[in-house]
Amino acid sequence: MIMRIATLLGLLLGLQANAAAASGSDSLEAARRRLEQLRATCRENHPEVKRQKELVAELELRQRLQARANVELELARARLAGLRKTCKEKHPAVQAQLRKIEELEKQQP
Repeated sequence: MIMRIATLLGLLLGLQANAAAASGSDSLEAARRRLEQLRATCRENHPEVKRQKELVAELELRQRLQARANVELELARARLAGLRKTCKEKHPAVQAQLRKIEELEKQQP
């Protein structure tokens, strides 16, 4: 009984640590480490393991989306640089590209 309470307490403390780590840049790695810790003491179908797996999946998705957004922004900036070689600043294509870059920058965290 005491071991069970200690295990649950450890899980709760781990959840708090995960919440704090989620705000940092290495939150995905911290979530993966926590998942491995849970797997060492709990079965795969344990609710905490399932929740942690969901957290890892969500953080991986966020990372992929963030990487994609960065690529889109860099491509937009490169296209703007190309447009500026042949067009003046007031050209509609240049202005449209500037607006696109502005929107992509707003989407950045």
